[in-house]
Amino acid sequence: MRLINVETLDLQEFFGASIPPYAILSHTWGKEEVTLQDWQDPVRRIRKTGFAKIEGARRQTRRAGFQWLWVDTSCIDKSSSAELSESINSMFAWYNRSAICFAYLEDFVISGTEEDRSTTARVGSSRWFTRGWTLQELLAPRDVHFYDRTWKRIGSRNNALVKQIEAATGIESDYLMGTTKVKSASVARKMCWVSGRRTTREEDMAYCMLGLFDINMPLLYGEGAKAFVRLQEEIVRVSTDHTLFCWQWQPSTPRDWASLLAPDPSVYRHSRRVERKTDDGRRHETSKRSQEVSTYLMTNAGLSIRLPVLYTWSGYLVALEARPTVNDYTWRNEFAQFWLPLYGEQRADQLYVQRQAVPMGPVILDYSLHEFASRRSIIVRKEQAKQTSANGTSWFASPEGAQQQSDRLYGCFFMFRSSRLRDRWLHDATSDVSREAVISW
Repeated sequence: MRLINVETLDLQEFFGASIPPYAILSHTWGKEEVTLQDWQDPVRRIRKTGFAKIEGARRQTRRAGFQWLWVDTSCIDKSSSAELSESINSMFAWYNRSAICFAYLEDFVISGTEEDRSTTARVGSSRWFTRGWTLQELLAPRDVHFYDRTWKRIGSRNNALVKQIEAATGIESDYLMGTTKVKSASVARKMCWVSGRRTTREEDMAYCMLGLFDINMPLLYGEGAKAFVRLQEEIVRVSTDHTLFCWQWQPSTPRDWASLLAPDPSVYRHSRRVERKTDDGRRHETSKRSQEVSTYLMTNAGLSIRLPVLYTWSGYLVALEARPTVNDYTWRNEFAQFWLPLYGEQRADQLYVQRQAVPMGPVILDYSLHEFASRRSIIVRKEQAKQTSANGTSWFASPEGAQQQSDRLYGCFFMFRSSRLRDRWLHDATSDVSREAVISW
């Protein structure tokens, strides 16, 4: 780890336990940033526009009583792909271990004092809150001190600005202030935090989240959207959090998308209130046989997983170990659970399935439905198979325009205990020219 000596402006490299206490700068990149190569030449570095904010950070570091400062533009050799990869994989830890973090908002100017709420209320409009990389820079440090373009102090994350930051980012104040650990947040919730952010390089939308998920993986610039899929495959490898699969179809989602893995972070936009379902001792007695631990892995054919399965008219419902937050105003049933509609086919004892666009995401049903479900091994395809009988069938009879309503969709599922019973139902229904049926219960 290279650090800038704020007294001499010399760069020095440290390793492991020898790393001294240091301040760290969080900022958005602009024109003429000072690179590591620029820093070696004292004349060239001061001519760069980006030197002014480093000088401001240097003054704040000295004022805070520290000798060392880390700035990403000047302390990483980006001409070395190996060093760049190591640095990006270490970034979250570096921000987390910093003694103090300065967030520089180049596009924001404060008027009046720090207590002037009419000004601080606008802090969330800064570009800093829209970038992918600054998410981990917001969450990893012990605290973040914000400064405007003139290096006038705006406030701190843990105190004066917590409500404004929560409103701007959708991140609950408990996570911002550290009373709830970021690592305890569900995968879907973390994805939601980044869903509205942007990066210059498409791959960086995945790479900027490595630290949030405690994932290490090599960087492959040029892989495009595959980087985000690769990130999810790494999460699958180390996590049992089913909220990863709780995303909603968006207009930008490829129509032929088949996988349970998401195509990009934007599909988690409405997943803020999704959490893992754990055994809290309040499960229905009828569902005890479904308490088997779910293990899964990525194979060459797709995601292999065992889940409780219900047979529906045109496909399957699988139970995810995920639920809406208990205090969610839209669903207060403590036994609510997310079930994911899929379609596909059965070959021997194996189900080969894929996602479909309608409904747009998992549906909320009662946990007691486990009584009618059987735990099955399924393969979720990576790519869409040829047309199946379920394709084009709407799961819902919903009001016009309901596709735009992400939180409330209503419909009716016909469920069967087995595929044989479902096939018999479909055969009898389609072979009867009168198309009449009687349902009794």
